[in-house]
Amino acid sequence: MNAAGMLSSRIARAGIAALAGAALAAAGAVQAQTIAERIKGGQPVLHAVSNDAPYGFVGKDGRITGIEVEIVSRVLKEMGGKSETSATTFGSLIPGIQARRFQVASGGIYIRPERCKVVRFSQPSFMIGVGAFTKKGAAVKATTLNELAQYKDLRFGKLTGGFESEAFGVAGGDKGQITDFSDRTAMAAAVKAGRIDVGLMTALGAAAAVNNDEGLELITPLAPPMLDGKPFVYYAGLAFSKEDDAFVDEFDKHMTAFVQSPAYRELLAEYKVPADVIPPASVDIEAVCRGER
Repeated sequence: MNAAGMLSSRIARAGIAALAGAALAAAGAVQAQTIAERIKGGQPVLHAVSNDAPYGFVGKDGRITGIEVEIVSRVLKEMGGKSETSATTFGSLIPGIQARRFQVASGGIYIRPERCKVVRFSQPSFMIGVGAFTKKGAAVKATTLNELAQYKDLRFGKLTGGFESEAFGVAGGDKGQITDFSDRTAMAAAVKAGRIDVGLMTALGAAAAVNNDEGLELITPLAPPMLDGKPFVYYAGLAFSKEDDAFVDEFDKHMTAFVQSPAYRELLAEYKVPADVIPPASVDIEAVCRGER
């Protein structure tokens, strides 16, 4: 290639590079838009879920459905917007918000201080307390974990690493009555075989176990124990970018109204989730982010 050709080629490559850079910058600018700007421009708010039932998951028909999918869709509609939902892994949710790949993330994300440092959480969509199940027809009666903990002759199970033993201890129970299991299937089998009497999980996990096995029965309602005047529970919420603070303040008003309405109870019932998971409207999200219950 002669000098003129080489120069022409370099100019062409430079032009392509400039165009590519401009395209990337434009794409970045689009992704960096606030939610309010996207709604104003008629663009959908990008919502990522962790493909975990009943929060947000890909259904048998290939459509993404779930309780938090419905919450986001309903609230955005009230606020003049619309959502576009995609499924990813749980571990990608918060990094995706930070990188502005999407504007809302959900998947039963526990509101924890270390997470509050990098994302803005909504008011909670779920109150995650202890749930319990027994073999169908078992004569175990309780309406609170405190009452259940008074059964000193029962054998309990929980998943390895689960917080249920902590709550059980707060309720006055003997942690020595609890055996760890590697997964829900193994614990459910142990309950049905009579090796243990009660399986302890999160309220949502216990409901899922019963929904998937006709040989099990849910103990419900099961109110959590109190610690320092507050329920011993965890809260899960929707994650947003901190740049969307003003929008989330308004979003919270609509979301809290929905979560406290009969319509939310009906939505939970559609997914066979007990109303035990409804958080009170008085939850102080800033206190939860400080690590206070």
